[in-house]
Amino acid sequence: MTVLINDYAGHNFTIQLARELSLRLGYKVFYTYFGSDISPKGNLNTRQNDLEIKSIVLNGKFNKYSFVKRRKQELEFGRQLAKYVNLVKPDVVISANTPLEVNRLIQKKCAADNTKFILWLQDIISIAAKTILKKKLGVLSFPVTEYYSYLEKLILRKSDRIITISEDFVEILEGWGVRSEGVSVIPNWSDVKAVYPFDKKNRWSEHYGLDKTFCVMYSGTLGLKHNPNLFIELSRDLKSHKDIKLVIITEGVGARILDDFIKRENVYNLIRLDYQPINELSLVLGTSDVLIAILEESASKYSVPSKILTYMCAGRPILAVIPNQNLSFKLVTENNCGIGVKLNSSKSILDEIFNLKKSKSIRENMGQNGRKFAQDTFDIHKIADRFERMIEDLF
Repeated sequence: MTVLINDYAGHNFTIQLARELSLRLGYKVFYTYFGSDISPKGNLNTRQNDLEIKSIVLNGKFNKYSFVKRRKQELEFGRQLAKYVNLVKPDVVISANTPLEVNRLIQKKCAADNTKFILWLQDIISIAAKTILKKKLGVLSFPVTEYYSYLEKLILRKSDRIITISEDFVEILEGWGVRSEGVSVIPNWSDVKAVYPFDKKNRWSEHYGLDKTFCVMYSGTLGLKHNPNLFIELSRDLKSHKDIKLVIITEGVGARILDDFIKRENVYNLIRLDYQPINELSLVLGTSDVLIAILEESASKYSVPSKILTYMCAGRPILAVIPNQNLSFKLVTENNCGIGVKLNSSKSILDEIFNLKKSKSIRENMGQNGRKFAQDTFDIHKIADRFERMIEDLF
């Protein structure tokens, strides 16, 4: 059996799945991702020779925040991906985190070649597009958002199988007339061997002078689903607390906003760093005393922040500044591995930071709870077995 896993984002957990299907279950696996996008990437080391990893790159810089230019470049990515699919001739394509028009192009290619197409639904893109474009264009966004809504529903109905990461998504799909028997819920996970608890005093923390400060850290994308100004407010509120540092590890538009703020106001308590390599992540997250996750209210319907899962692996307490109906919020609060915080309220976040700073035992207990949940839940053998059964059922 030959399987191609296409994860546009190149997340570590999807690479882990590809390796598990290849090494343990004996599939011939190809893995593709979009190499021109600046975002955190997983362990893309190909020296193990257990699968073929293909980075699809474009000429020139990727215009992520220009709708017209981005669409053109995404379609070029899709054409290159279609050529690669034609080259390796898989029996099954599993596609995740991929633009709608690219997914439809690959789906049609699969149908023509009698290849099974599994849509791995990480975000509901048409709802995201409607939310974001309406803010930018108002009523002028209507034709575009209607097109994307039509396209996403078409892709869902034409898929041989759908994987969703949350039960909440299933309700939306049923409302769109998608057959529930063709949908499987497999929550995302993180690699407990790639990210694990680490001493605060380590070479990374010492290099950045963070080994002796109370460190509140955010690591991940900071884009249209997030509010970087929240960190600016926090930095200002913490100005008199010289023993507390905010460390924000991100790139892109959010990074530029923070960099401008740091330079403009000569800020010393907010440190903005580029994405760190996956093999350094345990040291990086181990440097933190508290890990923070944020998500805008409007994004909660279509997105589940998976950074929470990586935070759990790191064994640190989590501040979830996330709508309380979101799956990630529930994971944090129900497993007592952190605290849910009122959305967009720097005062509420500040209070919880101070409370956690006072009690090392509470921080340690929450961190241990998160790590235990990760170890008990993120069993890649069991997860890969579910994917194997799903693949085999298609034939």
